[in-house]
Amino acid sequence: AGVRPTIAARTLLATCRELARDGVAIDRVSEDEILALLSAVEGGRAAKEAIPDLLTELARTAGEEAGTAEERVDAAIAKVAPAISQADVEAVVRRIVAEREAFARERGMGALGPLMGVVMQELRGSVDGKVISETLRRELQRLLS
Repeated sequence: AGVRPTIAARTLLATCRELARDGVAIDRVSEDEILALLSAVEGGRAAKEAIPDLLTELARTAGEEAGTAEERVDAAIAKVAPAISQADVEAVVRRIVAEREAFARERGMGALGPLMGVVMQELRGSVDGKVISETLRRELQRLLS
């Protein structure tokens, strides 16, 4: 289904096992739902950071909602990790950099890592980390130029 092998392997071998250990009834999530979830991540409809939360939601609602695997995954994404527009990402990044402007000016591009942590905390699961990193880098360069 055009899914990166590393994401598929991590989800199947580690994430599912970790969730089961935490008491999530992961066996209630069908193979079709896992494939649909991985396809959604690959297609940019969900961030890979949201996979554990999405699997937990699929397990929690298993048997409650009718529909195809894709429809169930879409419902889980809408509830757990709604997509955020690039404009919204930029607004959050701008606000966080402005709130911590003195820190950003003092550390320069060295502020990228710590600020990345703050932004990820707010946007985790809704936006791919790579998008956040690129947006934050541009905003820091703008501030420092």
